[in-house]
Amino acid sequence: MSESSFEPVLLDLGDADDYYVLTAALDDFASHLDAQAEEEARTPGAPGDAAQSRSFRILAARARRMRGAVERQLQANAEARRAMLDT
Repeated sequence: MSESSFEPVLLDLGDADDYYVLTAALDDFASHLDAQAEEEARTPGAPGDAAQSRSFRILAARARRMRGAVERQLQANAEARRAMLDT
């Protein structure tokens, strides 16, 4: 794994609208990149088409992983909160 040039960020997604904005943006971004990758793949012979298409797909996959990470963290937070309330 490469060294990050940024520090991790903790987002407050306590408001449902904040959660919606973040996840919708990640979903839209991934879909947009998939469409761009398809467009690049349909124009063979264009300079950098295969490399650009691959780059778009990699970024789309990264956006989906980020969305998955948000979901896992929210689930873990909810489980921890329930466990604290049960004690």
